[in-house]
Amino acid sequence: MNQSGNRNLAFAISAVVLLSMLTAVTLFPKADSLSPSIVFISADSENKQVPDGTEIGFIIKFHNNHQNSVEVLLEYEFNDGLDPWDVYWTDANDNTIDDTYPVMLLASQITEFHFTVSAPVNSYETNRTVWVYGIESYSLSGKSGNITVKENDDPLIITVSSIQAYKQKLMVDILSNNGDNLIYQEQDVEFGFQLTNDGASSDSFEMVVLSNSTIPASAVTFEFQTGILKGYMDAVDPLDQYVNGKIIVNPDNDLLPGEYSLDVAAVFEGGGEVKPVNQTLSLEAILPDLQFTGDGITIINVGDVELVKGSVVFGEIEVTNTGGNVDSQGFFVDNILVNFSGEGVTIEPDNFTIPALLHSETYIITFAIRITGTAVPVLKAEIEGKEDADFFESNEENNMLNGTVAYEPPPIRDTGGIPSINILQVSVILFAVSFIGRRKR
Repeated sequence: MNQSGNRNLAFAISAVVLLSMLTAVTLFPKADSLSPSIVFISADSENKQVPDGTEIGFIIKFHNNHQNSVEVLLEYEFNDGLDPWDVYWTDANDNTIDDTYPVMLLASQITEFHFTVSAPVNSYETNRTVWVYGIESYSLSGKSGNITVKENDDPLIITVSSIQAYKQKLMVDILSNNGDNLIYQEQDVEFGFQLTNDGASSDSFEMVVLSNSTIPASAVTFEFQTGILKGYMDAVDPLDQYVNGKIIVNPDNDLLPGEYSLDVAAVFEGGGEVKPVNQTLSLEAILPDLQFTGDGITIINVGDVELVKGSVVFGEIEVTNTGGNVDSQGFFVDNILVNFSGEGVTIEPDNFTIPALLHSETYIITFAIRITGTAVPVLKAEIEGKEDADFFESNEENNMLNGTVAYEPPPIRDTGGIPSINILQVSVILFAVSFIGRRKR
């Protein structure tokens, strides 16, 4: 190669060296020396996720390959052009380090530090890259020295990915375990609810009744009232991210019939903030509706028996409350009076008081019928409502019953003798009233 070629080759090599030097200066802006450091740096991980509003720590190790101890300034730079997040350095025992002063790296040893990055609240779906390094310090000359790199001579760049910490949802069944939105005084009605957490972090919760509800908070209990809802970073099983519970509504007997609203919330304590998620339930308390139910009167102690004047048969009837437990005036469904009467028979006694009859409860009344033999028996029964009160129901047309006994008195003979009593076939239609009663649920 001639001298001109040698000069060209030398120029090219010089250009490459100069470009490498400029690249190094760009990569390590705080270094005055371009000499490679023999203090290496490493991290327990170069990529970590952090829930927003929390912090994440990296274990940073400096490997001092010098035969002498070295002082190093701990440094970092966010290299994405955005405002930096809060960070801090601590030693291996988590004692805070003032990074404006150098730290001592003992000769031929590995020294551990902790580098912590805080992700602001609502920073989720953001990735930040941070250049973490140390600058060898020469205290006598006052100059900064080499910048630490990884063992492969690459800079240590860590990536912090902020993920959503709390993403809870409350779902409430709008229909109760009875399949409707009706509530009843002094009776439990259950509405299911489910809490889910699609966020990363676990969080404590409390179920509460909000003040804008028109139903008293004292009428509502929760199962579960409080608890921990796991996030996906803590959950061992995906089911840990769910809580299934019950909203139990049981108002006092002074709650009048009408429409009510129940606004419930799950209050979460996470990241220093309260995050409620709520849903409103529309509820209704209805008027009572007392009525005769079942198959009418059932004869319980007579088969094919010859009945004569004065014979007694027994029967049963059912009275059911298909409505609510309090009427529009605030009267509770207790001390319900049932009256009965008849022709051609006597019924003993002629009235019966049901102690109480809550929604869906049935009271079975057992009664006695005595055949007089004087006429075709006609039976009457009526639900009068509360004693000594004007009791209102949603339907009062189903409070009256009529029935008969299929019996005809024997014909009167011309001889004036006493007629014989024929065999009676008892057939009773929808009758109720007795001296013996019991409740059936």
